[in-house]
Amino acid sequence: MGKFLRRPPESPSTHEGWVGLFPGHRLKGWLRDTSAPGRSLRVQVRIDSYVSPPLLANEKRPHLAAKGIGNVAHGFSLTLPETVPAQPRQRIELLDLSGTILLSPSLQAPEGTIAPAEPQAVPLHLPRKAYEGWFGLYSSRRVSGWCMVRDDPALKISVRVRVGDYLSDPITANEPREHLEERQCGDGRYGFSLHLPGHLMLAPDTVIEILLAESLLPIQRQSCRKFEAAFNSLPRKSSSGARRARTRRDNQAEVMLLWCPISVSGLTTQLQQVTAILRRHQIAYQISYHTAPTVDAHPELDHWIDPADIDSPKMVFYFERFVPFDRGFEGAFKVFYVNLDWLSDSIIPLVRTYADLVLAPVPYRLDDLRRMFCGQHVEHLPWPPAFAPDHEAAPRTGEAEDKIRVLYIGNDYDEMSRKSPVAVVEAMLACDRTDLVFDLKFRSRLPEEVRARLLAAPQVEKLIDEPTDHAMVRDLHRSADVSLIPNECEGNGLSILEAWALEVVPAVLNGHPMCDVVSETNAFLIECDDLGMREQTKLYRTDARRIGNFLAGLEREDLSRKLVKIREEAPLLLERQNKLERVILDAAHASGLHAKSVRLALREAHQVEPASRRPRIHDLMFGTRSRSTIARSTERIDVMMTTFQRPKLFSRSLEKLVDAMQQSPFEHRLFIAAEELDRETAEILQFYTEHVHQVLWTGQRQGLPYSWNMLGSALQHTIARTEHRPDYVCYIQDDCEILEPSSYFEVMATVANAADPGLLGFVSGYHTDIHPGFATSELEGRQIVFSDSVDGKNFMARPRTLQSIGPLSWWFKDGMRRGNPGPVRGSHFDLWQWQESPNSLKVQRRVNVVLPELTGHSADGAELSTWANDTSPEEVEKRISAGRVYHTR
Repeated sequence: MGKFLRRPPESPSTHEGWVGLFPGHRLKGWLRDTSAPGRSLRVQVRIDSYVSPPLLANEKRPHLAAKGIGNVAHGFSLTLPETVPAQPRQRIELLDLSGTILLSPSLQAPEGTIAPAEPQAVPLHLPRKAYEGWFGLYSSRRVSGWCMVRDDPALKISVRVRVGDYLSDPITANEPREHLEERQCGDGRYGFSLHLPGHLMLAPDTVIEILLAESLLPIQRQSCRKFEAAFNSLPRKSSSGARRARTRRDNQAEVMLLWCPISVSGLTTQLQQVTAILRRHQIAYQISYHTAPTVDAHPELDHWIDPADIDSPKMVFYFERFVPFDRGFEGAFKVFYVNLDWLSDSIIPLVRTYADLVLAPVPYRLDDLRRMFCGQHVEHLPWPPAFAPDHEAAPRTGEAEDKIRVLYIGNDYDEMSRKSPVAVVEAMLACDRTDLVFDLKFRSRLPEEVRARLLAAPQVEKLIDEPTDHAMVRDLHRSADVSLIPNECEGNGLSILEAWALEVVPAVLNGHPMCDVVSETNAFLIECDDLGMREQTKLYRTDARRIGNFLAGLEREDLSRKLVKIREEAPLLLERQNKLERVILDAAHASGLHAKSVRLALREAHQVEPASRRPRIHDLMFGTRSRSTIARSTERIDVMMTTFQRPKLFSRSLEKLVDAMQQSPFEHRLFIAAEELDRETAEILQFYTEHVHQVLWTGQRQGLPYSWNMLGSALQHTIARTEHRPDYVCYIQDDCEILEPSSYFEVMATVANAADPGLLGFVSGYHTDIHPGFATSELEGRQIVFSDSVDGKNFMARPRTLQSIGPLSWWFKDGMRRGNPGPVRGSHFDLWQWQESPNSLKVQRRVNVVLPELTGHSADGAELSTWANDTSPEEVEKRISAGRVYHTR
């Protein structure tokens, strides 16, 4: 069984339950202890010689309410191996973890049929027309949709998906669907999704049904032919540019992507800490990783997405691995949670090039990380324990009170494990203290010889050598006094924090970063040897002798003193949880991925009358909500400039620009694109050589979109080569002249930094009444204009904002031309601002801030204008009178 528990049961069984046999060799049932109805039991199923892994009976079974059972979370489920015989009415046994029989029911369902819930569910008998919903079949076999009762929006429906003989587990349709919220359909939380099993054969005529969970009444039905595009994409990776463009156009990527495995690892536990925060604030998320999930049942599997199907998330949160591949990640806010013992030399340049925020869980080498990632904001984020501080465990009585219980949680039993398992086992077997009790847990089966020796040792009371869930780890901690954690290297100290949270004193190696988390006042320090560096952290080694010395020196009085200190520091663990939540929400907010409360405030501001809109939008853009704890101070602003055979204008504009750069408090790199380069322009460029980082030129006319895209590509290659990202990118045309060189960049950056990063589009220093905006206000004594559009002569934005928009284009996806291409060469900056533009800032719910009179237009006549038209005040007034302006909201 992989377990050994010496304690006999203390009382006769008071258990009741039920078990059914379902298709696919699957058992489902429930079990509860009537003497402790609020407690979820840990159970094993025995059929003949087969004994299942431990199961936690905490799944919800709503039908139990009909039996007068208030807490309905007593369910469990299990897929049996094909070699295990299971027949209807066969007698099975439900065991506790000591092997004691709790209940011996018989299987209640005939083999090959759908087992009903017990007791038999009563159909709802609601008319079919009362239901409203939709579902679709997506690649990676994902069924996603929504369902609600039109006349009772407060009701959350539980549904099942049926495909042929396959019937899914019940799913509560309560996922958020923003389009339902916008249509004012209740609270908008009526969505459901699941991944169909890989063994199902899907053909065009295969029918997919959505059923009511309890009555099995069909409420929606479609064949796969209805979803032919998704069906055709199932066998292959669906990463075409057309599908990515469609997703962006439909604005369906309003999600956070979490790059993390779903497995039995501690990293998945950290993942669940983050997803709990996201669910609490109704932020949609997906999970992906370079390896598929390694567990068959996990609460986060419904959020898993194949890497081939990732498409333009708003934010990416990387757990320890950084993979900036092309799935629309360019415009995403990228967070990297660093683990020093996994931070390899190959990852560092990727993080320097692409990441926005780096989270360091321990203070060890924090200054080194800040120098290493000088282009990112590096935040010390003391990660909280997975267990909430729990100081209610009842003390042991009698003989056990005088004994010290030592817990060791390891991985595999081999010399490669960093948890020193061989040294720990040898030290425990050699220990002759009768007042010590040892509990050991490994994630894989021990060698038989080692296992036999441990089971025979009088001090070893519990031995578990198979994968278990985190609840069992918690149970082991709650009965322990000391947690033995002789890790040879440590990245985040989470095992230490878990011990603290449950009032267990940790025993760690006397090195870094362990000693950056603990001290001799709240932990035991074990002697060790310093072996140098492993990746970016220290590597240590101890042995059985030194662990044995620690065990020999354990004293109850010293243990009690350290426990008092741990209790005094308990509020610090709660502060860790609060900071994690603040950082996650700040990062989501900076990405434009807003919590529900912020989304509602934005919608309200957009719906009010223009006269009252100004204070609303000003408060949203510059109020207290916009203050970020993860903002990096501005250090570098890269500048891009375009010119086309207008040397007089170019010379004046470039002179003022260079003057502004020299008086700026920031670093700058200047990129210039000259279209159809002429001799006079070449001479100007030569004069300013020392101020220009790169010059790109063409020998023939290609148009402004070509020049802009060429500059953007050059900038991205420069960032990748130098590993230095700018905080902002500023663009200026050759007919735009800076009026205040001494303060231009400082004013632009001050406004940009003060604005909400999740709402800000461009900051522009050029204003024209052709782009009137929709509200005006003041900021630090300067007039500002809020607008969905800006004139393309001058603007500044964060790199990821520009990347989220994408390159300029002459055409839309429907093949139709937009805007005024101009009789000379044309400019399509306006395409970024049109409602139907798939990547426009308005579609992204971002707002531009315009600062009038920071720059001016230097083209005096129509022959010099970008559009070859007259831009005098009189002509602009005529255009406004004719209604030829950019009307937005």
